[in-house]
Amino acid sequence: MPRTTFRTVHQNPHSPLSHRMISLPNPTSELMTMIDTRTSADGVPTELTNTQWLQRLPMRIQQKVQELVNEEGYPLDDIREFIESYGYNNFTSGYYEAWADLTDHYDNEAIEAFVEDNGIENIESFEDAYCGQYGDLREAVEMLLEIYEVDVPDFVVIDYERTWEANLRHDYTFEGGFLFNRNF
Repeated sequence: MPRTTFRTVHQNPHSPLSHRMISLPNPTSELMTMIDTRTSADGVPTELTNTQWLQRLPMRIQQKVQELVNEEGYPLDDIREFIESYGYNNFTSGYYEAWADLTDHYDNEAIEAFVEDNGIENIESFEDAYCGQYGDLREAVEMLLEIYEVDVPDFVVIDYERTWEANLRHDYTFEGGFLFNRNF
């Protein structure tokens, strides 16, 4: 069902009906391709059910989805979310399975932060790059100073943000509270 926009058409001002609404299709709306033509009791469009969504998939994708759900036990909702976010090619390239395996051991938000910064095609490098979660940049810099065995006397005041900007940001990223090594 194409999306409609409304345009007011003015008629003769002496006419009893001074406005008339005309529906025009909006061919640029991709959102409507994911909305079922059915509506709820209050007239709000409802999303496609998983069955309807599966039926609209290309056959090769549909077969892989069914294999992962039926034989491997992956949740259909997670697969659907992945495909809608990253597309068919990334799904068939095995990146979904890599993502799903990582979620067994790591916070999903950390994986999302890594993918946002490095791209889904690098998801298999997540474990090599992941350095942990920190409350703020200061905590991350302090941890890095410990790793590099930098002994800073108590009377020295460190500008953590300038230390990050001048030296550490070239080798690390700090995204959403998660620290990643760029040299994976």
